[in-house]
Amino acid sequence: MIELNKKYPVYAISGNRETGMAMQYIKSLEEGNNVSWDINSTMGAPLLSMERMSESSKEYITSLKDSLILNFDNADSIYLQHKMPLSEEVRNYLNEKGIKNVLTAHTHENHINNYDGFELFNPGSVGLTDTGIPGADYGVMTYRNNHWIMEQKHVDYDYEQQIENCKNNTDLMENCKYWGKALIAAIQTGINVPALYMFEKNRIAKLYTENPNLTEFPLEEISFGIGR
Repeated sequence: MIELNKKYPVYAISGNRETGMAMQYIKSLEEGNNVSWDINSTMGAPLLSMERMSESSKEYITSLKDSLILNFDNADSIYLQHKMPLSEEVRNYLNEKGIKNVLTAHTHENHINNYDGFELFNPGSVGLTDTGIPGADYGVMTYRNNHWIMEQKHVDYDYEQQIENCKNNTDLMENCKYWGKALIAAIQTGINVPALYMFEKNRIAKLYTENPNLTEFPLEEISFGIGR
């Protein structure tokens, strides 16, 4: 993203990974506190990412805002917010400014719909789709006939190579418990299996302890379906 911004205008906001995980990690280090994440917990993969992240990337992440308004000379403005719904305060503000177009994300599913008078555009996920169709999703927005139109795009990539990359990553496959297998399943199915695993593991962990980072419990308890 940093390199891309040197050639093209790049507008980005903070998502749940940045706000809820990366910034938490960075803030703990800045305050001189130990990061309590465990390589064997649901924070294992984020922990590996943060330990390997460059200082410039960390600075970039902490500079991101939660929301952003893009204004154009000859087109309607667009409001960017990672997660829905829009709060009453935000809805009132956007209505006062006459902004009706909202670009959102989070669900990993591309869609276009109407919400309380606002036009919502969700381009889906390039890295981890959740539509049941393997591949990468993104959107191309064009201002035409006085309104924004988003063309939803889907592309394939070398799935087998990405699976091999996962299998060859010792930290991911051996140290991060079942995250590697979940990621491979996501590549193969086009479903956000890591999220399913995390939600189910946390649910089961609460049956045995109040600690959501628990990883050692009867595996036969894990049960969730994959499909749409």
